[in-house]
Amino acid sequence: MKAVVFGQGPRAGLSEYLSDVREQGLLQRYWMVWLPAQCVTFGLVPEHLRIAFVAAISFFWLMILTPPRPPGLARAAGRAPPLAPPRRIRQRPSENLSEPRRI
Repeated sequence: MKAVVFGQGPRAGLSEYLSDVREQGLLQRYWMVWLPAQCVTFGLVPEHLRIAFVAAISFFWLMILTPPRPPGLARAAGRAPPLAPPRRIRQRPSENLSEPRRI
């Protein structure tokens, strides 16, 4: 799905997924995190805390999946548009914000 959104074909997305599974061990990492997490969730965690517990596990799962990379890497590869320069906000010199405005 991500490949289609970013203008690549479904085959490119599937090949990237298969590469992640085979070369980077994505499926094994998934099982190592979520199988024990689900056993603990439904075996030990009280019902009213299950959503918070799974949300915390999801946060750490996202951290595992997102490796750190240099900030300019995506722009250098042409995947992200260049950043626009920040806009300056002009302040009117005649306005005095400390005094109430008269209507």
